[in-house]
Amino acid sequence: MGFLALAFFNFNKNAPLKRRILIVGSIATNVMLLVFFWVIGAPPLFLVAAVGVMCYGLWQTIHLMRFCHVCNALNAPQDHRQARTECRNCEAALAEP
Repeated sequence: MGFLALAFFNFNKNAPLKRRILIVGSIATNVMLLVFFWVIGAPPLFLVAAVGVMCYGLWQTIHLMRFCHVCNALNAPQDHRQARTECRNCEAALAEP
C-alpha cells in the first residue's frame, strides 16, 4: 500500500487531486489508528491524548503541505511552522491551500 501511495504522489501530474487524496488519506489513517487503539483496549486518557496529537498533525498536513501546479512537486515546510512560498524544484509561486 505504501509503494502505491509513493508511486501516486511521485508520478501523478494532477496537483488538486493529490491535495484531496492527501487530506482524505490523512483523515482515514488517523481514524483507522484510533479504532485500532480502541480495539486493543487503550485507556480513555490515552485515546484523548492520541486524538489531540492526531488533530495537530492533521492541521499541519492540511495547512503546511503544498503542491506545485507547474511541476506537481510536493513541497514540505521549510521549517516547523512556515509553509513554502516557492516550489523547491521549479521556483514557481505556490498557491495558498
